[in-house]
Amino acid sequence: MVLVMVWTTATALFDRQEAMRQAEIRAQTIADLAGEHVLRTVEGADTALRAARPLYKRIADWDKLANDRAAWQTLREIGESLAVFPTMFLVDSKGFIRLHANTFPLAPISTADRPYFQHQKVQTEDKAYVGEPIIGRVTGRPVIVISRRLTAPDGKFGGLVCATLVSDAFGDFFHTLSVGEGSIITLQRDDGLILVRHPSLEGAVGSVVDNTKSFPAIAEGKGNGAAITTSPLDGVARVTAFRRLDRYGLVMLAAIPVDTVLAPWRRQTLRLTGMVAVGISTLTVLFLLLLRRYRREMAARAQLKTSEATLSRAQRVAHIGSWHVKLPDNEISWSEETYRIYEATPGCVITLDRLMEMIHPDDRRAVTDGLAAALQGAPYEMTHRIVTASGQTRWVEARAQVSFGPSAEPLEIIGTIQDVTEKALAESAIREHQALLLEVQSVAHLGYYAYDIRSDRWQSSPILDEIFGIDESYDRSGAGWLALVAPSKHAEMARYLMEIQDGAHDFDKSYPIIRHNDGEERWVAGLGKIERDAQGKPVRMVGTIKDITEQRRAEQELRDKAEEFVRSNTELEQFAYVASHDLREPLRMVSSYVDLLGRRYGDKLDSDAKEFIAFAKDGATRMDRLILELLEYSRIGRITRPMLPVALGPVVERVLRALATKIEESNAEIATPPAILPTVLGDGEELMRLFQNLIGNAIKYRDPERSPVITMEAEKVGDDWVLT
Repeated sequence: MVLVMVWTTATALFDRQEAMRQAEIRAQTIADLAGEHVLRTVEGADTALRAARPLYKRIADWDKLANDRAAWQTLREIGESLAVFPTMFLVDSKGFIRLHANTFPLAPISTADRPYFQHQKVQTEDKAYVGEPIIGRVTGRPVIVISRRLTAPDGKFGGLVCATLVSDAFGDFFHTLSVGEGSIITLQRDDGLILVRHPSLEGAVGSVVDNTKSFPAIAEGKGNGAAITTSPLDGVARVTAFRRLDRYGLVMLAAIPVDTVLAPWRRQTLRLTGMVAVGISTLTVLFLLLLRRYRREMAARAQLKTSEATLSRAQRVAHIGSWHVKLPDNEISWSEETYRIYEATPGCVITLDRLMEMIHPDDRRAVTDGLAAALQGAPYEMTHRIVTASGQTRWVEARAQVSFGPSAEPLEIIGTIQDVTEKALAESAIREHQALLLEVQSVAHLGYYAYDIRSDRWQSSPILDEIFGIDESYDRSGAGWLALVAPSKHAEMARYLMEIQDGAHDFDKSYPIIRHNDGEERWVAGLGKIERDAQGKPVRMVGTIKDITEQRRAEQELRDKAEEFVRSNTELEQFAYVASHDLREPLRMVSSYVDLLGRRYGDKLDSDAKEFIAFAKDGATRMDRLILELLEYSRIGRITRPMLPVALGPVVERVLRALATKIEESNAEIATPPAILPTVLGDGEELMRLFQNLIGNAIKYRDPERSPVITMEAEKVGDDWVLT
């Protein structure tokens, strides 16, 4: 009897351990599936953030961006393109919401006090950040904000691009994973801040859990794990498992109450105890037989429950199929959803060779290398193509985990596979759209186009349609474009188009067009870059077209004025030359006769007469110099003299001698001697004219009631001289 009781106790303890182990498996499965769903949702929102960033880079002016309806529409469409619709908005560097997908236009709303803005403002890495739950200031609803930094053209912090997810976005999905009363599913950040809790509990969301005490494995940075924990919120002990979502700093937890886990075990243990008591009181042999049968039934039931739970939950989660490979025999088993993804007959035998045939030929090597690395302990997570039984090509996302034995030998591979064809196509479309934006962002506000050379069709932006005066019904082919070219250039541009189609060169030409809607002639400048296939053949051309009509008109007016200026200058120079020549002739006669008078009657003249003759000679000489300078002045712009050192003192002395009569008549006083003036680089004749004009003006425009006092000062400032 003692042996029977000991055996019964050992059996009950073993069954309890098995129940707890199965609960850990169930909790880990729930955490993995919920984490997968959250990861896909956040990845979608992050994809939208990256797709929206070129809106700011293209304009880089918050005031223009806030009033750009096209940018607002693009922002809204990016959010709507995802399965879980995130609300997009842009925040400037001061924390004001300038563009919001729900409202246009939007009066700026400050978010400078929001933790996500304060975090990203000092963050230097280009990394998505999941903020704490808040009440949206535009929507008024509880939301979770996912944000990325924007970098200004000068490299500084430019603002944020954000996506908001409503806090209950995961509620319906978490509800499908519920395994009983008291079970909870929680989404935390790495710092323990609770973002989502299902079912909801007042005060839970937004509170912080100290994982160093509640769940040390999370605080230690492990990727997943399970343990018995007691919630600090409700004090209930639960079997808790977690999965870390490292990419976004999140942790997904699933917890099942210990009482719920052990309830079947307690009932079974009571039945077992009763059976043992009856067996002991009746027939030990019969008891042993019944107990052996009971053990077999319990093992089979536990295995059946585990398989059913894994299969049913995998099928409920966004069409995710599960698969299992038993090593080393390579026995492969699929769930019904996996058969559906591959379009294979449910239940048919799948061998390793047949599985490899279903992998797209271009991806087989990558899949094989990935599995080989997984067998060495590396994580397996990749997106690749498959060819279904009907011949269709699909994109799938596969994840797997290898279990190893005590000697590190691989025992089995358990994984999931998801059909992500629609997601892959959507991301491809977004990438193409981004590439087009990047091609033309250097020419903002220009019309842009994409010309498929093989199909002879082109797409155009709204600005280009406005330049051409066309609408959506217009024939967007090579012939349609030629029809817009002005008749005078039609033949030339037809030859140019043939060269483009042959791939001879890129497009770079200005040409006249006749607008389709109003018949007005305009000039445009076109640029285009040819893209080629692997064989070097032209397949596509992208580029811009700009209306340069006003620019050409301005250039023509400038050329006309330049010609008029040249003609006027020529006439002025001719006049100056003729005038100076005619003026110098009588002046030379005066100078010659004054010289003759001095030589012939010099010994008969007194000192005053000789002085008068000297004045006349000096005046004639200065007059001749002025006429020559007039001629040189008319040639300014065509004839230049080198810059040489010029002593300003002698220059001013010559000026004072030339103005001696005016100085004497006005009784002017030169207060500063020329000797203090410096030597500078310049043209001596031009400097003399400058000082003559300045001093002459000072005498001419004096106060008639008093004598003028002319003071000259020189001050050196750095490498320059300042004269006053």
